[in-house]
Amino acid sequence: MVKKNADIRGGRLSNLDVFRAIAALAVCFHHFNRESLTAGTWFSEIAKYGNYGVDIFFVISGYVIPFALLRRNFQLSQIGIFLKGRFLRLYPAYALAAILTVGLWYASTLVPGFRGEGPPAFSAAEILTNTTLTCDFFQQKWFGIVFWTLAIEAQFYLFIVLSFPLLFQNAGKNLVPRWILLGAWLLLPLHFRQGPTVFGWSALFAMGFLAILWQRGELKHWVFFLGLVIAGVVQWEVRSPVSAVLGLSTALGILFLPNFAWRPLVWVGTISYSLYLLHVPIGGRVMNFLECFSEFGCVQLLSVPLALAITLFFAWIFFLLVEKPSHELAQKITRVARASRKG
Repeated sequence: MVKKNADIRGGRLSNLDVFRAIAALAVCFHHFNRESLTAGTWFSEIAKYGNYGVDIFFVISGYVIPFALLRRNFQLSQIGIFLKGRFLRLYPAYALAAILTVGLWYASTLVPGFRGEGPPAFSAAEILTNTTLTCDFFQQKWFGIVFWTLAIEAQFYLFIVLSFPLLFQNAGKNLVPRWILLGAWLLLPLHFRQGPTVFGWSALFAMGFLAILWQRGELKHWVFFLGLVIAGVVQWEVRSPVSAVLGLSTALGILFLPNFAWRPLVWVGTISYSLYLLHVPIGGRVMNFLECFSEFGCVQLLSVPLALAITLFFAWIFFLLVEKPSHELAQKITRVARASRKG
């Protein structure tokens, strides 16, 4: 039986936008941290852990994607429809953000007092691997420092639909394939050690799997908590104790926290993908510019709030003009494809 916290409100899972907002803001603050502006402050001490917001995103995906597939009674024959929908939802925004990142990188070098490394002359290999989300497989440089996570997500989409029938639709008495497959998702990071494949991060996604399987009454309590313990130990070993704690807290928070619909956080969560894509090329550039005036105390005090406010504004515009239309197009094409199959 699905718990209260899995209710759908306005087509979105309650509370998950809050988790997305926290994850996106954490990553923003991590990349807004600057030696000349924030060194020695409480913000600097907290922000150095902000990269773990990525771990929260992976746990959320491990919960949300199976949830969505279960709602639509997904069959393996629909894999093309699903992957096309995910591509349309995510790739256009990524492509435009990559172009914007490179463009602003070049433009910022023209600003008087520019600090930092100028953009290289990108090779054909770098352009091709960034286009295909394969940079880490060929040791090529990403256009943006957060784009590697999109490659992990893209791989996850492929492997979750291939795993889905055994993990979530095995209603027969023989559950051995489910346990073997779930065990693989939990333990593979011990071999792949993060790395460029989803298998280096699969324990985080598996935390989301465990949450939804328990929520549906398909796992006994002790199996659920044992699985979480295994996932936590794996993350502790492969990444860090912080990763383990945050991953487990996210999975348990999805299940047990009461609905917390504070509108500012829900709004940030709604635009979190756009915020994630733009916070380095927009907010990072603002922070770089403000470093030119780091001797002024007011600049040090206001630098992060100003960078965040400007980034949120442009992320909102980007969401309205790029991300939201991409979502709507993906939904439309998916509905048409599913209707044609039924017809």
